[in-house]
Amino acid sequence: MGRQELIAGYPVEYIAGGATQNAIRVAQWMLQVPGAASFMVCGHGTGPWGLASRAAQGAVGCDATADKMEEVAGADGVAVNYLRADGAPTGKCAVLVVDGERSMVASLGAAEMYKARACGGVANGQAEWAS
Repeated sequence: MGRQELIAGYPVEYIAGGATQNAIRVAQWMLQVPGAASFMVCGHGTGPWGLASRAAQGAVGCDATADKMEEVAGADGVAVNYLRADGAPTGKCAVLVVDGERSMVASLGAAEMYKARACGGVANGQAEWAS
């Protein structure tokens, strides 16, 4: 059974995930103030109440999956600012839960193209990608 058959035949829940983003979603849920928690991929910024926001390392593609991540993160009240990479798909993780047992299959996509040096030029829209 392929991915599209699973999506068509079973209930699917889309969650903007990853370890850091999951922690930020929990913080947002605890704060109960929309936009109080933010997720920015690379760079530094200031969130609500003047609190500094730190960056996570990674990237998303310029595709519908990244758009969906932004949509569901926003629905959770998290303000996101993803670093988008042309030429690579957004990473995905499929999680199947059957009778309380969980199986996961992940594809890193654009996240594995990211280089730490990209942080220096993000404010100017520049990033360095692995080839």
